[in-house]
Amino acid sequence: MKQPIPYVPSYRLQPKRELRVASAWKGIPPILPCLFHEFQVGRTLAVEFGVETGYSSVALAEHFLRVIGVDTFTGLGHDSDPGFYEQVRESVQDIGNLTLVQSNWQDFAKEYEENVNAAIDLIHVDIDHGYDVTFEAGEWAVQHAPVCLFHDTLSFTDIPTAAGIRACGDLAQKYGLTFHNFEESHGLGILSRKEKR
Repeated sequence: MKQPIPYVPSYRLQPKRELRVASAWKGIPPILPCLFHEFQVGRTLAVEFGVETGYSSVALAEHFLRVIGVDTFTGLGHDSDPGFYEQVRESVQDIGNLTLVQSNWQDFAKEYEENVNAAIDLIHVDIDHGYDVTFEAGEWAVQHAPVCLFHDTLSFTDIPTAAGIRACGDLAQKYGLTFHNFEESHGLGILSRKEKR
């Protein structure tokens, strides 16, 4: 496993818009302009695996021409709320460059490869926090985008198969990627094909 280099942004900027919902992603939007500059992230298309309330999707939409948010909208206690997808969709409906897709990441990835296969500038992975799922989704991500983000790298350490830093470190080792980790807001792993500027 490759060990992470701590990521310390050289500046932070408050986002122009912020979805007013609870989110473990709070604290990350102000570092995005610096992160995207330092890792030379293109700004055409971002894909997000794991939308939950839409907070991170809206944050990403401020920086990309188009964002696709993929989620089943049934996890994290929402299994009993069949209207959760509609709630999230309504809360982000004024974000014109954000498209929500109600699907698991595997079906989306297969459909994307078969029918779209356009270049993706960034993929954010924030789904099931087990190692195997994170590694599998992350492996598809690093094969399809030059920069990938993984939320909750420092969370869920009580789960025996927790992804934590391990899945990111293993992916970085396997694919020869740079690996940085932002240690605030539950941890944000950054895997990149390029060195940080």
